[in-house]
Amino acid sequence: MRPPKTSKKRLGPILWPLLLIAFGILLMLDTLGYLGKSAWDVIWDLWPLLFIALGLDALFRRKEIFGPVFWIGLGSVFLLTNFGILDWSAWRALLHLWPVLLVTAGLEILLGKRSIWLSLLGTIAVLSVLAIALGLTDVRPPVQSTIQTTINEPLGMAEQADVSIVMGVGDLKLYALETSNTLISGEISTDGAHVRSQSKMRGETIVYSIEYTNPMAVPFDNAWQWELGLSPEIPMELQSSMGVGSMDLAMNETTLDELNISQGVGEIQVNLPDGDYYTEIGQAVGRVVVEIPEDVHVRLDISRAVSGLSVPAGFEKHNDYYYSPGAREADKYIRIKVNQAVGSINVRYK
Repeated sequence: MRPPKTSKKRLGPILWPLLLIAFGILLMLDTLGYLGKSAWDVIWDLWPLLFIALGLDALFRRKEIFGPVFWIGLGSVFLLTNFGILDWSAWRALLHLWPVLLVTAGLEILLGKRSIWLSLLGTIAVLSVLAIALGLTDVRPPVQSTIQTTINEPLGMAEQADVSIVMGVGDLKLYALETSNTLISGEISTDGAHVRSQSKMRGETIVYSIEYTNPMAVPFDNAWQWELGLSPEIPMELQSSMGVGSMDLAMNETTLDELNISQGVGEIQVNLPDGDYYTEIGQAVGRVVVEIPEDVHVRLDISRAVSGLSVPAGFEKHNDYYYSPGAREADKYIRIKVNQAVGSINVRYK
């Protein structure tokens, strides 16, 4: 007589139950008045729990290591940045921790899908190493190959300007110059070998560009900083792009015809002047802060996937736009378009 077959009890999906439990607790705390802000605002801050839940689901259901490390690590970094514990510049430090993925893949082959305890141990070990390595990135000595370069481009007889600034990784600061005979001036730090700048006249417009041209080099010591001043005397079209880092653009004393900003991962803070012009900001992951003058009309066009949004009190939404008080009836206003996939968008008065 054959012994009865024993059936293994399979663990059902835990992703949606975890999300339901989390959302239910938040809504309960909101109804009891224990939250400092609305439950939906808190949910926007806690959306990275979705990634963490995906990681836990992969760990306990499929006994994986790679998936849990990736999703739990990603969700944890997002969560800590949302609450201000980590700065968005921490993403720049994560770039040189990519070999951890290779280690995780090796552990997946050796230990994954055999035992829940082995998978759990491997996941905890890799995440611990990742956290320690991330903490140590701020105490490493600076790389000695960093070279300081002085930038100084005269304005000449130009009546307008078209400026392009392309930086790979680092910190970019732009501000208005006090002198009237200079288009752009300041200091930049790079490896010194892959910076290209050029200038030419196109009618009465001076066209200037400065670009870091080596996409493979990454300053893991966070030492690359570009601080550049721009002329406040003539109308300007400005394009500025960056891969990973922070962008602090104090444009409030300049005269803009158009402003285009793009970034992969990091933080963008821009202080806008008054006037009648178009501004477009694009970012994949991070934080966007736009400071606007109080005495001008503004129209906002916001496109977001998983992002929190904050606009000043008094702004009204009509169709697809947010308008400052009186902007819908105005002939001239600042037109601002913000595209972001993941993060937070904060539009505020100066």
